[in-house]
Amino acid sequence: MTLPTGKIDLNEYGNHLAEKASEIYEERGKRVTQRLDNLREEALSRAGKWQTVLDRSGELLKEQKERKRGQEIERLTEEKRKEIDREVSQRLSMPDEHQQKLNKGMSEMLKDLF
Repeated sequence: MTLPTGKIDLNEYGNHLAEKASEIYEERGKRVTQRLDNLREEALSRAGKWQTVLDRSGELLKEQKERKRGQEIERLTEEKRKEIDREVSQRLSMPDEHQQKLNKGMSEMLKDLF
């Protein structure tokens, strides 16, 4: 960089500074690119975790709805069974008057046959 006269060659010194600046620029560019890649990976990781949470909460809500639906069906089935039991027990325990009318009707039918 120094000339034989002892003076500094400005062209060569400028080229040297340009090379150093280029190296520094490349190094910083690599660091920035690396940092952006790291941030992108972190963001994707967080997004993946949140997606997992959302998927699981969706599954839990679906299970809860199915469980409620099953309980409602069970409740309605039980109500219907009780209603049928009441109706059957009412029909089986006919009042004596009704039973006597049926017996009388049957007796008359048998008399008519003989």
